[in-house]
Amino acid sequence: MNGNYSLAKNLCQMILIYEPENTEAKQFFPLLEEKLLMAEGAQKLAEGESEDDEETIDGSSDGNKESPSCSNSSDEESEGSSDSDDSEKN
Repeated sequence: MNGNYSLAKNLCQMILIYEPENTEAKQFFPLLEEKLLMAEGAQKLAEGESEDDEETIDGSSDGNKESPSCSNSSDEESEGSSDSDDSEKN
C-alpha cells in the first residue's frame, strides 16, 4: 500500500509542475506526505519490535541490558526479605 501513496505523491508532484494552481493537487500533496511519514514510522517501529523479539527467541541480548535486570532482581530479593521482617514485627 505504501507504493500507492508513493506513486500518488509522484503523480501529484507532476500535476503541480504542469498545473501549479491545481487546487486538488495542492490539497492532497501534504496529506500524501503525512501518510508516507506515518507509514515509515510504523514500519520502523515494527522492525524494532521484531528485532527485540529475535533477541528474546535467540537468547542473545546486549550485556548492558542484562546488567540492570540482574541488579534489579537482587534489589527485589532484599526488599522482599525486609517486607517479611516487617510483617513478623507487627
